[in-house]
Amino acid sequence: MGVEARVKFFTIDRCGYYKYRSSHSAFGEIGGVLSNLSDWVSGKSVSLTATYHPTNEQDENLLNTYCFSIRSNSSGDFLLTTWNETESDEGTVASLELTGRVENAAIELIDVPDGYVPGYPAYFWFPNGLNGFATIQFRSRLNGRNNLTHYLEPVSKPLKYSEQTSELHEAVIQMRV
Repeated sequence: MGVEARVKFFTIDRCGYYKYRSSHSAFGEIGGVLSNLSDWVSGKSVSLTATYHPTNEQDENLLNTYCFSIRSNSSGDFLLTTWNETESDEGTVASLELTGRVENAAIELIDVPDGYVPGYPAYFWFPNGLNGFATIQFRSRLNGRNNLTHYLEPVSKPLKYSEQTSELHEAVIQMRV
């Protein structure tokens, strides 16, 4: 019995380091960003792989994203699996009894064990040579694409500026269907 998956492709409009207000990349591409991410997360605890910390100014539905796994093959393709945090209330997750009657259905609070974070996995395939990526969904209606954009953006930013120039640079990752 096979497992059914839904695959949806997206184009990466821009990715890399750009001189301020320039439309041409100074350097960088998605393969390099993913290679750097792979090096950065190697040997780390999952808790240390979040690249941003959500604030009220950001998308209010955005919670932490962690790297669960990143692998590349000999052809240069990458498979990135993220863990996308879902809402919890003081260490519990609420579940609704679907067979209950409206206004009388039971709500069960399930404890989240210490050291765990509730969420769902999201799978991303980055084929080498394709200026894009695919989301791969198994059973879940959520594909984690919004979280991916926020997750990769800080990783693509320079860790230090070149001593040879004082020009401003911005790191950009823009994606579309």
